Amino acid sequence: LMHTLTLVFSLLLGMEDYPSRMFHLCRMLETGLPSAPGITVSMEYHRPKQSSRFRGIDVRIFVDCLEHLQKANMDPSDIPVIRAAILAAITPLGISLDEFALESIDYCQNMMVPNARERRLAMRLWHKTSKHFLKAVRIDRKNIKNENYLYYKCQDDFYRVQLYSKQDERADKGLTAKPYESGVLRLEYQLRKEHLLYHWRRYGTPCSFDAWADWSVRAAYLKQTERLLFRGDFYTLRRAETLLRRADLPQKDYQNIRQFLANVSRSGIDYAVKQAGSAYFASKYIKTLTNLGISPIPIPQNSRTPYLPNPFRQFYERNCL
Repeated sequence: LMHTLTLVFSLLLGMEDYPSRMFHLCRMLETGLPSAPGITVSMEYHRPKQSSRFRGIDVRIFVDCLEHLQKANMDPSDIPVIRAAILAAITPLGISLDEFALESIDYCQNMMVPNARERRLAMRLWHKTSKHFLKAVRIDRKNIKNENYLYYKCQDDFYRVQLYSKQDERADKGLTAKPYESGVLRLEYQLRKEHLLYHWRRYGTPCSFDAWADWSVRAAYLKQTERLLFRGDFYTLRRAETLLRRADLPQKDYQNIRQFLANVSRSGIDYAVKQAGSAYFASKYIKTLTNLGISPIPIPQNSRTPYLPNPFRQFYERNCL
């Protein structure tokens, strides 16, 4: 379900119980803030924009769910476990969970791909996917080997999407992957503060743990990423042509789809969509390929790998549930 989330409680000057709660939190700060595996509690001055005056303090709870659980993926039964762990951390502070606002939450799905060569090949192929995702655009981060990393960000920072090899990411930083991170391809959909506030203002969705730690909500967001990673398996252009001929498509459709695949192989999805003449025709070709279990991104002929299973195929076929 979740990778990480951040909760914040602001104790501000003027609140009815400000003196007593501030005294209690200061005592807690002296004796040591509560903590647990994957859960960090911190306190800092509340600093609104365009103001340097002391207004109060912010208490933040950062939760790394996978580190707390020591597992690669969560399932619905883990949500109460994480909730109980958060309650155990905040109860000594005298703050209820309802008083905390959710500031960010990252939905993720980890796929085990033990073979390093297959992980690298899959990432290289996905680099030919679109450079646009909804209102986000792909950004190449500095000092990171781009073939191991896909990163999309909105200009207004409502959300971010990233796909990367967790084991390679650790190695790039000179760190050792944890046991549950070994061989993992990690897909993350990060919802930022402004996105959560937008949903509160527009739809009345509370910025709370219980509102967003929801399996169906997580599935709806991650399902959107299928337009980037697709659900079909990877084939070379020749193997894909064979499967298309067996599908007994009309000759015109076969030729158009074959040319679409060739254009993707040459210069990526965005180029192929442009050459197709319209997003409608490109979407039609991709839908046909998806129904045949074929990714629109072909494997290069010289890769010596005629076929590569898509690690996310079954995940998307289950509607990310």
